[in-house]
Amino acid sequence: MNDWVDETVPVTAKEEAKVSDSAAFGDEARNGPIGILTCSPRASWEEFLAAQESGDALSEAFYRRNLEVADRMQCRLTITSVTGSGSGSVMYEILRRDLLAASCDYEIAYGPQEPMTDLFKLHALWNLDEFEDFDPTASRWSTGYLEESSYAGGHYMVTGKGALSAYRNLNVTLVDRTLLQAKDGKTLFDTVKNGKWTLDTMQALLLENLPADTDAFSLPDPGVYRVPYDGFLRAFGMRFLTHSQDGVLEVADFDVKQIDLVQERFLSFRNQSGVRMDKESEDEVLAHLANGQVRATCNVLGVLEEPLFADRNAEFVALPIPKLTAQQTEYGVTFAKGVRVYGILSTAPGLERLALAFHVMDALCSRTEETVVPVYLAELFGEDAAQKDLISGMVSMVSPDPIAVYLPNEQFSAADLMQGGKASSYVTRRKRQLLKEVSNLNKRYER
Repeated sequence: MNDWVDETVPVTAKEEAKVSDSAAFGDEARNGPIGILTCSPRASWEEFLAAQESGDALSEAFYRRNLEVADRMQCRLTITSVTGSGSGSVMYEILRRDLLAASCDYEIAYGPQEPMTDLFKLHALWNLDEFEDFDPTASRWSTGYLEESSYAGGHYMVTGKGALSAYRNLNVTLVDRTLLQAKDGKTLFDTVKNGKWTLDTMQALLLENLPADTDAFSLPDPGVYRVPYDGFLRAFGMRFLTHSQDGVLEVADFDVKQIDLVQERFLSFRNQSGVRMDKESEDEVLAHLANGQVRATCNVLGVLEEPLFADRNAEFVALPIPKLTAQQTEYGVTFAKGVRVYGILSTAPGLERLALAFHVMDALCSRTEETVVPVYLAELFGEDAAQKDLISGMVSMVSPDPIAVYLPNEQFSAADLMQGGKASSYVTRRKRQLLKEVSNLNKRYER
């Protein structure tokens, strides 16, 4: 039975799990529990601290996962969680101090992309490819994320179907379920699978027979709420960073004329009667979706957990952000900036200890995919197998622009297309800064 101890902010809670002895790793590797430091800006999205008999199916699934993994790996786990606003910065500072002090309170980190990238820049994350059992093609990982987040051929951060944050932070289009069924007997899920879910297709669907008191599509004020806009440019086939032959980062050779075409098409959609992208707040847009005043919006999948959608989340379908044209070979599926990723901390004493930490992380993600994710998707979508399969498929195929991983504060957004002036001029100006940032990052890694 676990002992729970409430502590003051920034560390809000801690769990100790005692399990059986082990023969898989030596005594040196098992000198003390495996420490896991995790953080969540939203306390309700915490994935480790769970009660045995909470009455909440998802919380209990996390609880069983923790104990099953500790039992399988035959070691103790000490889980420390930082929650609330600014938790990512607190987590980073805790681990930075550990690094400077050459101490090892934690072996596994699970946090938002930005602080995890900052830890990578400090050489605080271990290259997972050095573990013999690391399989980057395993179903629990997003192979597209692993490819785009790799650096110099190494993998330092992972996420995918083995991390519930990957689902909650998935950029999606939320559509009123009454529009799911097409006239030919097909569904919107078929449209997506056939590669035909484009901006034109979505526009035609949402504007057809639009009631006078309903908006077809809505997004909040782009000057304040960027997250709902951030997935569009990758979905439209744009990318700003890529990898050189050596696997380090370089600025992509993007076509500025194409950026102007993307801007023109996006603004044309925005200016359609029934499409609103104005001064409303994000909460107001979601409220209008929930009460039927708007047919669709874009946001992260996790908003369906909001009280606003209580017992009503199955009234909506979640689809990718549409492609710009059917000629694009793939959907540019992305995570929002707040997605949490795993990494193994390089401060662990000895290779065997590092290997044990990796196997614990791998097992946690494996059990999350197998036992936690099905509970989560059932809570959102009930028995809708087609919807659940589509969402899991999207998590697997996520392929972010490396700029979202390594330079998230330099990331371009569709919100930038709406600030006036030609996008090509704006991007060309920003490109000079981007070249400088990439050069600095590569030099820092070489040190």
